[in-house]
Amino acid sequence: MDHPIATRWWQRPRRSTWIGLTALLGLVVAATAILHEAGDRSLSVAAGSVTVATARRALFRDVVAIHGTLQPKEVVYVDAVSGGQVARILAQPGDRVTAGQPLIVFRNAQLVRDVLDNAGRLVESVTQVQSFETQLENNRASNDKTLTDLAATVATIEEKAARIDPLAARGFYPRGDADAVHIDLARYRRLHAVQQATNQRQEALRREQLPRLRGEQESLSRSLDATHAQLEDLVVRAPVTGTLTQLDLKLGQNRNRGDRLAEINSDAGFRILADIDEFYLPRVRVGQNVDLTFDGHSLGGRVIRVRPEVKNGAFTVEIDFIGLQPAGATPGAAIEGDLTLGADRPALVLPSTAVAQGSSDLFLLSPDGRSARRSPVRFGRRNPRQVEIRAGLAAGQRAIVSDTSAWSRIDRINVEE
Repeated sequence: MDHPIATRWWQRPRRSTWIGLTALLGLVVAATAILHEAGDRSLSVAAGSVTVATARRALFRDVVAIHGTLQPKEVVYVDAVSGGQVARILAQPGDRVTAGQPLIVFRNAQLVRDVLDNAGRLVESVTQVQSFETQLENNRASNDKTLTDLAATVATIEEKAARIDPLAARGFYPRGDADAVHIDLARYRRLHAVQQATNQRQEALRREQLPRLRGEQESLSRSLDATHAQLEDLVVRAPVTGTLTQLDLKLGQNRNRGDRLAEINSDAGFRILADIDEFYLPRVRVGQNVDLTFDGHSLGGRVIRVRPEVKNGAFTVEIDFIGLQPAGATPGAAIEGDLTLGADRPALVLPSTAVAQGSSDLFLLSPDGRSARRSPVRFGRRNPRQVEIRAGLAAGQRAIVSDTSAWSRIDRINVEE
């Protein structure tokens, strides 16, 4: 006998539809997860092959490391003034020399002859000027003597006229002789006036010519001294005290006037030339302090010049020492230090190796430390030991801080014990 068959709840049409949709959604989610895991480019590494650090809050020192070289503040070039044939070499590269010390002696016969000829002509010119000056002085003396004699003659005749005039008026002295005396007196008075005027004109002329003659004489004397000094230029002397460098001469070698003979590093001290990564160019300024270390000793420095030209990803700064110069320093010696960019302040930091590869992300470790996934991180300031974290990482989180530049195409790291 037939009997009705009951339909189970999941076999009912509406419920079957919902069950099918739910199952399909689950399959899609599972497939998406599987595909996502399969799409991750992962790499397994040993735990000992990577360096892990924990982000922490600490005092950030706003400095940049510098690696510079010592350069002399003042390099003085020694050139040939007269030139000639090298007769003697009195110093060698590396020698300490003092200002005025003879370094090289030249031989130049043509120069000697020219100097002697010029000196002879100058001496003749000086003699002529001196003779003219002497002549002016002699003329002045002669004119003064003539004027004095005329004045004495006038005075004598005046005295004679004063004696005979009363006698002539009384008839005791011939009138003709008395008139002759007055004629002589008038003549000598005119001569005295003429001589006096002449003396005044010649004295004015002498006073006008004398400074010019003396100036010409001084100029000739200087020219004569300069001519004789050309012979002294055959001995090349150190212009400053310092260390002689780059002298390369041979006995008998001919060198022309103006040729470079040697260099001297003066005792003005050293300064530092240092190349710094262009990343820091906007923050480096003149006047910033530098903590320096040389041969185990701490020294102070200050930036005196920033050269903004960037070459090979770096720019150059010049640093002067504050106070003491480094003992035993030589040109080209290496020196290190920290250049202060700003004030210290608290920050979230990681070791500076975290950005050694120049990336803008890090591999952040999972809580169990068995894996690390690449995550974007925003870095801030950095110094030789620290880098500031501004976003993408929280205090207490761990990250791989060793060089991961070879893993640029990897998304996930599996850390194996």
